[in-house]
Amino acid sequence: MTERPACCRPSAPWSRMLRGIWIGSEGGGLERFDPRSGSFSRHRNSQTAGSLPDDRVQALLLDRQGALWVGTWAGLSRLQPGSDHFEPVFSNAAANGGASLAGRIVQALFEASDGNIWAASHKGGVAVLDRQLRVVGALHSGTRPGDA
Repeated sequence: MTERPACCRPSAPWSRMLRGIWIGSEGGGLERFDPRSGSFSRHRNSQTAGSLPDDRVQALLLDRQGALWVGTWAGLSRLQPGSDHFEPVFSNAAANGGASLAGRIVQALFEASDGNIWAASHKGGVAVLDRQLRVVGALHSGTRPGDA
C-alpha cells in the first residue's frame, strides 16, 4: 500500500513530469509521487542552501525544458531535471541586477511562447524571467496607465 503524503490539503496544482507527479501543499512542502515505485518523497525548507525556500507552496510550473518552478510564500525557486537542488530564482535575479517582484509570495506561474517565465505575486506584481534567471520585464500595481 502506498503511504499518503504528509500534506493535508494541496494548495498548488499537480505537475506531471518524467520524474513523477509533484504536489504542492499549504505548509507541508512539496511531495513527489513516483508511480513506478509507488512511493512519495518530500522536499521541505531545511534552512540550508538548495532546499525549498518555504513549506507553503502556492504555484507549480513544469516548463518545456523539464525544469520545475515552485512559487512559495518566500519567493520563487527552480529545480532542474536530474537535480535535488532548488535554485533561489529571485536571489539570482537581484544579484544579476534585475528588478524584483512586488511581494515575496508567488501565486501564479506561466511559461510564454518565447520560453520566458511570468511570475505573479500576492501584491499585484508580475516579473518576467528569461532562462538565465534575468528579469527582462516587470509590472507592479500602480505602473499601468489608469492605475491610481
